[in-house]
Amino acid sequence: MALSPTQPQSTPQGFQHALLGKIAFNLITYFEGSSMTFAANYAEHAHILGKPQLQFTGQALDDLSWSLVFHAGFCNPEIELLKLRDAVAKHEVLPLVFANGDYKGKFVVTSVEVTTRQTLADGTVISLEASVALREYAEPKFVSAVKPKNKAIATKTGNKKPAKTVKRKPKPRPIDSNICRAGF
Repeated sequence: MALSPTQPQSTPQGFQHALLGKIAFNLITYFEGSSMTFAANYAEHAHILGKPQLQFTGQALDDLSWSLVFHAGFCNPEIELLKLRDAVAKHEVLPLVFANGDYKGKFVVTSVEVTTRQTLADGTVISLEASVALREYAEPKFVSAVKPKNKAIATKTGNKKPAKTVKRKPKPRPIDSNICRAGF
């Protein structure tokens, strides 16, 4: 189902903010905040009597962090937590789409940190906070076979046969001899 960029999908709990695979997150009930980290990777090359130089080696994977609140007035916190636990346990690569239709790519849930805020006397969770860490999943790029730019220079040399090689077995060594042949 495509989400309209002008009208986020409405649910009984509020407006859907994001969809991670089949896990929906609603803006009013769940999201407290989010942060994103993007970076580049550099190799450091040391120099004698000088400062090291940096060499760009590629883009780093993006990291997302979400602060979520699950409250029994809007959802079942334990079921929502099980969805996240399942995503971590299955090691699934999940597409991330925001309600405006913005596809952010594929991500994996790397960790979930949970703080229980309110419970009933019997231990039933009323409210909990979860910090969810997502890491971008980049599809591996395979190097295709390289086609040579120039034709091969080596040519066939007619009827010349390869040199004859004789395989000889070395003489047996006495049992009481040194390990090294030179006698060290």
